[in-house]
Amino acid sequence: MKLLALCALLCCLYAPLAWSQCSGVNAGGGCVPPPCTPGSPLPCDQPQQKQQQVAPQPQVVWADRWGAIVIDSQTGRGKGTVTGYASKDAAINAAMGECTAQGATHCKLDLSFHNQCAAVAWGATFNISAGDPSQKQAESAALEQCNRATTNCQIVYSACSMAERVQ
Repeated sequence: MKLLALCALLCCLYAPLAWSQCSGVNAGGGCVPPPCTPGSPLPCDQPQQKQQQVAPQPQVVWADRWGAIVIDSQTGRGKGTVTGYASKDAAINAAMGECTAQGATHCKLDLSFHNQCAAVAWGATFNISAGDPSQKQAESAALEQCNRATTNCQIVYSACSMAERVQ
């Protein structure tokens, strides 16, 4: 009986020492391991959950594209038509170059356009250029304007110079 009393006494004295060894959370008389945290010196019982990182999508970048129509309407000997240029000035200069290369001496800018379509309608005594978001609408607009001014109008040129995705 004395031995049993001695064992009970020793258990009461050593119990606080055992609880003080808990490196986690003392919950209801038992030691619960600490939550798994990065950089903790204690080993984690559960594998760390990696957060999925979604790579940001690159921003879409569009570049304007220019076109130009140059006509020597005084002599009718030359024309210059270009599309797909990065700037208005570059498009006009290229169209002027085409017109003068055909021997024309009175080349004049008829229309510059960007990110859309253009059309030229010629009639008996008049020509007109028109721009619009769609090629079909540009042709219709050119024909309509030409027919208001003269007869025998028909489309002689149409093209588009649409923006290009660069990224």
